[in-house]
Amino acid sequence: MQKQVILDKNNYVQSVSDEKQEGSMAVEVTGYQAQLLGFITNKIFWDTQANALKFPPDYPATDEQKIEMKYKGDMEDIKNDNANLSNQLKDLQNKFRYQK
Repeated sequence: MQKQVILDKNNYVQSVSDEKQEGSMAVEVTGYQAQLLGFITNKIFWDTQANALKFPPDYPATDEQKIEMKYKGDMEDIKNDNANLSNQLKDLQNKFRYQK
């Protein structure tokens, strides 16, 4: 999934949004990473050499938080996949109707 991030002068994520904002850049993240962005924004670093976000290995701190965020991220991915499949089905149904 894609998120918009604004970095501070040290390349740490300052803010996160679903919508493009002035000074933001698009990044691809998994559902789990998207959840982390909401919890620990200022600890996530933009690595210019790797052209990717670097997440701290020790966050979230507890196993319970990791499990909770994993399932929230998985659910978000499933919702997005379902929306895409629904749109594809509608497109196919419309094409089939017009071919008759």
